[in-house]
Amino acid sequence: MIASYSITGLASQEHTVQVWLIVILLIDWVVANTPRDSFCRRYAHQTTVIDDKLYIDGGWVNFNNFQQKQQDYPNTWLSYHDLSHTYDGFPDLNISLSKNESIPTVHGGVLWGDSVNKRFYLYGGEWTGGTADAVYTVLGYDVLYNHWDDFGLPRIKPPPQVAAYGAGVGVSEIGTGYYYGGYISNASMSGWSQPRKMSSNFYSYDYDSKDFTQAASPDDLPRAEGAMVWIPAGDARGLLVYMGGVVSQNDTVQPQGFDEIFVYDPTDNSWLNQSATGEVPQNRRQFCMD
Repeated sequence: MIASYSITGLASQEHTVQVWLIVILLIDWVVANTPRDSFCRRYAHQTTVIDDKLYIDGGWVNFNNFQQKQQDYPNTWLSYHDLSHTYDGFPDLNISLSKNESIPTVHGGVLWGDSVNKRFYLYGGEWTGGTADAVYTVLGYDVLYNHWDDFGLPRIKPPPQVAAYGAGVGVSEIGTGYYYGGYISNASMSGWSQPRKMSSNFYSYDYDSKDFTQAASPDDLPRAEGAMVWIPAGDARGLLVYMGGVVSQNDTVQPQGFDEIFVYDPTDNSWLNQSATGEVPQNRRQFCMD
């Protein structure tokens, strides 16, 4: 009986040691794998700049074990780079900002930055979990108080068809965010039951009134993966410039060439088409423009 008890006790101790080793390894993995301490690459995220800080939200992240794992992980962190400092090598990334599980982690969306009121708004994107688990509400982050606010359902009827990988830009100078095109699916919009499709919708969002407006589109052709910028031209509301990405014509998706440039005038809600000449860049999608 004494020998039997001893052997059983040893087996139990070995099992306990194994369990603790697994726990330690799991804790070590969680602690080590952050976009700051074991960064490999990050993509399909949303960014904006407020007061010399580059805020980065969502998207996908690969850690430094990517060559072995070949796995994408949801970037659940809200982080920033301080652009007012200079660094030797890679700039430091702060990952301590507030973001709990009530804030969705999406890829292919936009952060509408508001430098005047020191906040940004999250719009669009596909949930990294594969389906949109909740109806879209306007979520804003206050950069001074490190706090998220839920401003409720969009003030527009019918509600916006929330898309991902469209062209979005936030304009602090006129207190408005814009979003054009993209892909609508059940990953971007809760309750969507149709196949993923490209959109031709163009929305604006007023930072002060919190109102959405469906503005005029350049035409009825769906587009996605292009880019849009605001320029201080014309009157006080400026102009928007859209180019690139892809366009769907006769159920065929093809590149939207850079030789065709779309210019939007917010004052009279109208578009103009401009033709580029000279050495036109090659076609591209999901690119940056500023």
